[in-house]
Amino acid sequence: MIDERAKQKIRGPFVPIITFYRDDLSIDMDATQGHAQYLIDHGFGEGRGCVLAAGSGGDFPMLSLEERQDVATAVAEVCRGKLPFMVGAQDTDVRNSIALARLAEELGAEAVQLAPTYFYPASADDAWSIFHEVHQATDRIKIAVYNSVSHNHNLTIDVINRIAELERVVAIKWSGGGNVRRYLDGILAFREKLVIIDNQSMAVQSHMMGGNGFVTHLSTIWPEQDLLVWDLLESRQYEAAQAAIERVNWPFAAFRSKIVQRTGGESNVLKAALELCGRQGGPSRPPMRVLTDEEREELRTVLTCIGLFED
Repeated sequence: MIDERAKQKIRGPFVPIITFYRDDLSIDMDATQGHAQYLIDHGFGEGRGCVLAAGSGGDFPMLSLEERQDVATAVAEVCRGKLPFMVGAQDTDVRNSIALARLAEELGAEAVQLAPTYFYPASADDAWSIFHEVHQATDRIKIAVYNSVSHNHNLTIDVINRIAELERVVAIKWSGGGNVRRYLDGILAFREKLVIIDNQSMAVQSHMMGGNGFVTHLSTIWPEQDLLVWDLLESRQYEAAQAAIERVNWPFAAFRSKIVQRTGGESNVLKAALELCGRQGGPSRPPMRVLTDEEREELRTVLTCIGLFED
């Protein structure tokens, strides 16, 4: 049975909040909070978006536990009561996941995003035990399953169904790893029990089958575009929604995928795009590298072609 509160709160464009740094690579908390406020000021709110603090889009692998907790607290201060938010809790150490889940509970987050541990591959029983331990160590916080195929978290549908039996597991950020048949089978398997957030660039198909939102990084620079797509989905204008995604979201995502081949991470392209928009971007923590001058010019061309800049 779907958790009705989660269905209302975890809805629309799902945006990882990027973590900003000063020149010495310490966290610029004011800028990080300012980004969350920017989304609120540009139309995000309950039923129209949800954000993730200290997730992979926020560089969590390069942050200490204390820094992740500080980022989550800072984002909560801005979003609480205005914009639903989650806290990223995946880690190689379940004790850290529990600490982040307990903090999220105190902060009033809608859920924690949790995945199996990485580096050492998790078996089916390992994966279930991670979710079970976090569930048992908390009282109220809800849990969203993160099936992150690109990080070796490719859970089987059977394992996810087992995890979903835990009372406070309410949502899934779902990808079939590029396998369309598996992706659709997952939606059919989960849609009566979990809030589904598309993470395979199939927002239209997902929504048509009962999905509740889609992961996007574009909102970091252009929230109005993703809210337009969401409004089209909610009004069942699927052809127009798909056309908007193909015209804008996919070319931007393709450029990001190209840069990932040279240097890993998720926020470096976004920070360069912010700077091209006249907003604060700033450095990236190693091993992630900033864009070259040539890549920045190519990014400017992409942003112009998708309509963010005038020719």
